[in-house]
Amino acid sequence: MQPIYNNSCPACGGSIDSYRLSLGLPCRKCLSKVDKRLLSSLDDREKLTYILAETLEEPGDYMYMYIRERDLKFFQEFFENATGFKMWSIQRTWALRLLNNENFALIAPTGLGKSTLLHIYSLYIMKMNKKIYFITPTIELAKQTYNRLIYYAEKTNNDPDRIFIYDSRKSLHKKSLEVINNDLEGFIFISTSSLLARRFNDLSQLKFDLVVADDLDAILKRSRNVERILRLLGYSEDIIDTAFRITILKQNMLTAKILDKKDLYERYRIEIEELRNKIVEYRSRNNIGQFVIASATGREGMKTKILRETLDLEVGGVMDYVRNIIDTYMHYKDLTMLKEVLQKLGEGTIIYVSQEFNEDIKEIYKRLMEEGFEIGIADSRKRDIEKFLRGDLKYLIASASFYGTAVRGLDSPKIIRNAVFLGVPSFAVSLEKSLKDPRKLLLILSTLASKGFDVKEHLDELMHILSKMSVSELYILKKILNGESEAKDKLKDLVDKIFFIIDDTWNMLRELKEERLYARFGLIDLLNKNVLIPDPLTYIQASGRTSRILNNRFTLGLSLILYREQALLELLIKRLKRYLSNVEFKKFDDIDLETVKKEQEKSRTTTSVEKSEAPIEIKTVLMIVESPTKVRTISELFGSKNKRVINDLVVREFSIRRDNEVYVVTIAPSIGHVTDLVKDAGLYGVEYDGEFKPVYNYIKRCLSCGYQFVEEVSQCPRCGSSLIRDQRKIIDTLRRLAYTVDIVMIATDPDPEGEKIAYDLKNLLRPYNPKIFRIEFHEITRKAILDAITKIRDIDNKLVSAQILRRIDDRWVGFLLSRELQNIYRKKWLGAGRVQTPVLSWIVEAFERYKSNKGFWLYIKTSNERLGKLKIFVKDKDDIKDVLKRRFIKIRSVKIERKIINPQPPFTTDSLLTSAGSLLGYSPKLVMKLAQDLFEAGLITYHRTDSTHISSYGIDIAKRFIIDRFGEEYVGSRSWGAEGAHEAIRPTYPYSADEIFEAMYSGEVPMTQLTESHIKLYDLIFRRFIASQMKEAEVDYCVIEYEILDKPDLKGSVEGICRVYEEGFMKIYNYMKMLPQDIEKDDVLEILDIKVLRGSLTPLYKSSEIIKMMKERGIGRPSTYVKAIENNLRHGYVIESRKRRYLIPTKLGIEILKKIREIAPEITSEEASRALEKYIDKILYENYDVDEVLRDILREIRGLDLSHIDHEIQIINKILGSLTENIS
Repeated sequence: MQPIYNNSCPACGGSIDSYRLSLGLPCRKCLSKVDKRLLSSLDDREKLTYILAETLEEPGDYMYMYIRERDLKFFQEFFENATGFKMWSIQRTWALRLLNNENFALIAPTGLGKSTLLHIYSLYIMKMNKKIYFITPTIELAKQTYNRLIYYAEKTNNDPDRIFIYDSRKSLHKKSLEVINNDLEGFIFISTSSLLARRFNDLSQLKFDLVVADDLDAILKRSRNVERILRLLGYSEDIIDTAFRITILKQNMLTAKILDKKDLYERYRIEIEELRNKIVEYRSRNNIGQFVIASATGREGMKTKILRETLDLEVGGVMDYVRNIIDTYMHYKDLTMLKEVLQKLGEGTIIYVSQEFNEDIKEIYKRLMEEGFEIGIADSRKRDIEKFLRGDLKYLIASASFYGTAVRGLDSPKIIRNAVFLGVPSFAVSLEKSLKDPRKLLLILSTLASKGFDVKEHLDELMHILSKMSVSELYILKKILNGESEAKDKLKDLVDKIFFIIDDTWNMLRELKEERLYARFGLIDLLNKNVLIPDPLTYIQASGRTSRILNNRFTLGLSLILYREQALLELLIKRLKRYLSNVEFKKFDDIDLETVKKEQEKSRTTTSVEKSEAPIEIKTVLMIVESPTKVRTISELFGSKNKRVINDLVVREFSIRRDNEVYVVTIAPSIGHVTDLVKDAGLYGVEYDGEFKPVYNYIKRCLSCGYQFVEEVSQCPRCGSSLIRDQRKIIDTLRRLAYTVDIVMIATDPDPEGEKIAYDLKNLLRPYNPKIFRIEFHEITRKAILDAITKIRDIDNKLVSAQILRRIDDRWVGFLLSRELQNIYRKKWLGAGRVQTPVLSWIVEAFERYKSNKGFWLYIKTSNERLGKLKIFVKDKDDIKDVLKRRFIKIRSVKIERKIINPQPPFTTDSLLTSAGSLLGYSPKLVMKLAQDLFEAGLITYHRTDSTHISSYGIDIAKRFIIDRFGEEYVGSRSWGAEGAHEAIRPTYPYSADEIFEAMYSGEVPMTQLTESHIKLYDLIFRRFIASQMKEAEVDYCVIEYEILDKPDLKGSVEGICRVYEEGFMKIYNYMKMLPQDIEKDDVLEILDIKVLRGSLTPLYKSSEIIKMMKERGIGRPSTYVKAIENNLRHGYVIESRKRRYLIPTKLGIEILKKIREIAPEITSEEASRALEKYIDKILYENYDVDEVLRDILREIRGLDLSHIDHEIQIINKILGSLTENIS
């Protein structure tokens, strides 16, 4: 089957079939024949684009790719002349972006040629009379940059006299500012970031074509530097103020959202849109320079937001976590121990003094000097740093500060070998400020609860507040609590509540006798009233100095933390696991130091490739997922907040290391399905010319009403809004991104729908990159993603064929029956379908049974309250009167059986929908939405599954929790069935619902917004899963029969557990009723109250029961269970009762079912749905022909009694007629 994609030809933008796309070629209209020259070039993108750009009348994107390849080729030649070697693949990707004048951050570990590429690119464009400004954090790096540029300038016949450095210590360089301000064309100017602030008036007269920030974080230390850089790039003060205004308005929007002021929110949104258009217009009219960042790992702030609004660039997070370091620890005793350690480690050691150590760095330096250590100090003069990097000093002592030169500005892989931390890397925050952060306040209260304080009311109140606020809204609330913004309207009440909790927390802290208190986010110093918070970013940056890429391999580094507070060390290690999945700390005394030192030396001197040490292989990757939420979760799992905005699409970037492979990843969302069947081609989007060809077009979504459509219109067909998101724009952006990388990895959901999205993406992107693969993960964790990228595969075409068949069947059967009903009843909203109609019939049949068995249910409260309310059904009102006269119930019998009760298996889709419906009262639609959110936040495994299997990794999660909470004797590990493609629904972390907020707020799992509904569903999933891994319970199981005294025909029964011998899994999850132990036969219980409700002996169905039936009867699949019920509700065939959520057919629903049974009894039966599932199994496992199934479906449709859709019947007859001719 070869689908056709409208508006997708890379050349003319017209319709193109999947076969042509799979070859990377244009449509048949653009290129009628494929000659030998083209066939031999299919795997050579450069050659293919050249031929097509040369031969096509309308080359379109082939010309775009050809021009970029041509420009890259010229630059590659220049690069090879300068360096003597070819570019690595990652440098090629960066070069394509540079040559396209993109603003971006070079995301990769040091040692992959970032600096070299930027030096060569600067010289390349300097030859075109461009002006370039390099900004470095230190004068040492400025001088390194200057020397390298001079060296490469001579290699490339560039004029070295047009390269300038500002060094205030040398009079010649000091005059460089005067020279470049003298109308000089084409030059490179280098300075430290401090000059940008001090001498901006001199610089402001210039407009630069390229600004390179060697370390953005050093620049951001000065609050006005972002504005200064934007001015140098060509932005006016007015436009910079506009960008700042947007960032303020976005905060105001959030405040308006919290206050539920929709009109104000909309006013801000419109103003933001107008201001953004103003910036876009300014950029189009002015020649704005390019901004490139070589290193950016800092925290987010207002200044980085301005970069996003002006340059479509936002940075933050750790990038240099790709490392080869032995991490160790040792408890610190005294200076004698430090001296012994330093003597053992030897030269190339940096000592980082942290805030936990709380001793004067100069005093330590002085004492080590007195002991004869060849040591320098990293201070403002920087002289000792230069000596250390030359090898003249063996040791260097520095502050463990995130922005410190020794933490960020040193890059000498041959010299730096060891990092010793005096104290756990941490930063201090005042206790008062911590209490005014609602998330930290929650963690402090939780700690106080463990100390015996009654804080439940405060915790519940705070959890309730936090569950209703997004991360951005919490940011606004935090500003208000710290007096940086004013609280208005209902926010004032909220703030007052929090301040009351803060005051009460202060009082409880004062009652504590200890000086220090361990909270989940840090160590509270009650004497000094501050909090020491472990700083994993500083640890990664500082220790990373010891392990860089040299000779295409990672050097081996050693890191040692000499800690004082073990709790602080443990917290640091826990937080490090967010960024370093394989981090493992060892005791320093347990390592073989001499062997380590030999390996360190070897990693710095070996240049030849050895079998045991494969060289580092770097690959650039475009990873595509469905949603922006997944994009955020995955990038933050790998420590990155770096964003680029490309055509309004937010993409993120991060690095992954797996063994000797480094993946530099750009991750982007497809925003769900990208295409759907058109309605105006063939039979509802399926053409036939000897074989069936589904015709797809890009999905459009109305941003006002949510309606989805594929028609080429500028306004929403439903509400008329012009606010429309077109998936064609998404694909255009993904095509541009795919062109610049080595490989594309499509990581859509691991189900048939996800496979179809991946299939469409591969087809549409193939002309731009031939290396496109499928990866899948069933949970969003670092481990799962690292595993997935090593198991790339091709698209499963059988799975795709099965999904296409389902969609065509849905379309044909659904549209044909719907059109017939609409024409009969003159109601445009009517519909029917292969699955929804059997579901409607179950609901109608249950309603008929309900009516035939109507009566009254009596809910009886007795003198034994532990029995709960007893139920008795009566047919008429006279029986009710009899019960009311008799005020006693008699126990007829009590049957007791001692049983071993096994836990239930973990949830599958249907069992989750059933349990969440019965236990939480959630509708199936809500459950699936909440579960999707939990999955995308990385908190549970994939929720569309019919497997109960648990992986060994999942078993380990449960085991850790059970041992920690209940003890090892409660562990009863089970895999629950054979391993398959999917796993059961389970949590991805060993955190209960009570702990998940704390884990997020302490940085152990990625932040996400969770409502109370999310937490309740997560709690249900967590408890059921943990219970499934615990020992069975041993109980007495009781069945108690009862009757109204002297009325034996008015009777009932209740069953459940009446005694527990071994609690087992019931400690965390009990799904059975508990009954009293002291009930005996012939006991007489007094009736205290009777509640009478109308009802039936055969109840109506609830959604959860319908879903269970669908699973049992083989109708539908996990992804369509909810849709079948929702469609009946949407069409008005069924309503849901308010209190008990029973499904009740309407008069219209009963009438429609009757009509469908008249005109299409076979095609809408359970048997027909099961037959389709069998066909799908044949396609998946027996290579069955999809076209043959489609022909059978058409024959089935032609046999129906449809008399109101003549046009469609003519098309069907024409297709089936041509089939007969073909057979003849």
